[in-house]
Amino acid sequence: MRSSPAFVDDDPSYPEGGREAWSVVFGSFCAQMCVFGVINTSAVFQLYFAENQLRMYDASAIGWIFSLYLFLVYFVGMQVGPLFDQYGPRLLVGCGCILLALSMFLLGFCSAYYQIMLDFSVLGGLGGALINSPSLGAVAHFFHARRGLATGLSTTAGGIGGVVFPLLLRSLLPRIGFAWATRVVGFIVLGLAVPATLLVRSRLPPRARDTAALWPDFSMFRNAKFALLCLSIFFIEYGVLIPLAYIVSYAASFDQNTETSYVLPALLNAGSTAGRVIPGLLADKMGRFNVLILSVGLSEATLAWCRCA
Repeated sequence: MRSSPAFVDDDPSYPEGGREAWSVVFGSFCAQMCVFGVINTSAVFQLYFAENQLRMYDASAIGWIFSLYLFLVYFVGMQVGPLFDQYGPRLLVGCGCILLALSMFLLGFCSAYYQIMLDFSVLGGLGGALINSPSLGAVAHFFHARRGLATGLSTTAGGIGGVVFPLLLRSLLPRIGFAWATRVVGFIVLGLAVPATLLVRSRLPPRARDTAALWPDFSMFRNAKFALLCLSIFFIEYGVLIPLAYIVSYAASFDQNTETSYVLPALLNAGSTAGRVIPGLLADKMGRFNVLILSVGLSEATLAWCRCA
């Protein structure tokens, strides 16, 4: 059963392609690489912190750093969404990239737990929240029937960033140290900020500015189907992000050397790159929910196989 109105009610007002539409996808790609390129490298940061600045803390305490980052990206994103509707994406994306780059620049000065938490989690998480919702929302302004493909292409940035950043840190950490290695990441984020800020734009006219409309409307959860969908996606995201944070330290626990362990997030994210494009393409043809069910089923089968291996 097809689950998206794109199959039965294609809106001719959506460009569905063209130079402007695909430039927005590229801008969103650059923006998404900033946010999820960093978080998909969290396993590298987690192991480095555990062996250096935070060696007196257990894995659970260190894990809160990355949990809070993601929590702020999504939770504050509820507030950023209405701001995007009223003011457009450019200022939000630009400010978010600056905050995220600043977080990377300052991380090398942090040695205490609370400093890393405030810098990486709070400052970086707020920057990520300002980037994430507008950059994805803008893609939806230009695509309807091909939205799955367009969104999938823009989100491949997280996988590609998760390949580039771990390998970059693996190379730079022994050579120039942690502080300058994270600053290099910060400069990359600033470089990506230029096309992200210039190219991500909205097509639909902004809503009338209304202070009351800036607050989340929780009445939408009265729709049982919508509430169940949100709950389902919550659990999917909950499961997806755990391996990204702990795969390096998990490998290290089996006596893998640190440099070899740093390659694992790159391999995991390389696989996820194809896993973002192909399901998006299939979703436009088979239905979003059908592909989502298939993806979750394959993930469960893989997990079961790993437990038996």
